[in-house]
Amino acid sequence: QESYELIWRQEDIPKAVFLLEQALAIQRKCLGKHHKDVGYTCNFIGLGFWRLGAGKRALPYFFEARRIMCKSGNRGTKAIDQRIRCILFLDMEFSLEDVARYHSALRDSIEHELTADRLKKDGEHEEAKKEYRLAKEAAKPLANLVRG
Repeated sequence: QESYELIWRQEDIPKAVFLLEQALAIQRKCLGKHHKDVGYTCNFIGLGFWRLGAGKRALPYFFEARRIMCKSGNRGTKAIDQRIRCILFLDMEFSLEDVARYHSALRDSIEHELTADRLKKDGEHEEAKKEYRLAKEAAKPLANLVRG
């Protein structure tokens, strides 16, 4: 709880991000990596890095937060989408076309993953494997962006 309150005071953001990263590790172990609380924590860590001027470091957290929100049935992704677009366009100075391409890759990878999850749940494991591969392929530009 303390770390969520610290995130808004500029001088305390590094401490808050550190505490949130520790909380995230515990949440992933205890709640599972797809739990909505993990998504909220990823979002707050992303906000912290962004407020510190480290937009590129914030991106993987925002990507993960958006994926988790979609997988947990929470459709509140507009704010996360706006943050991703702001970082790509304003901080990293990408063209609007590139921003649209990366956003499309994120959306496509999540859609394939959701389809794969449904197929797996319905017992269609081979089809699910194909969808997971498509999700991974769609996410390649995002992974390269974060690594590069």
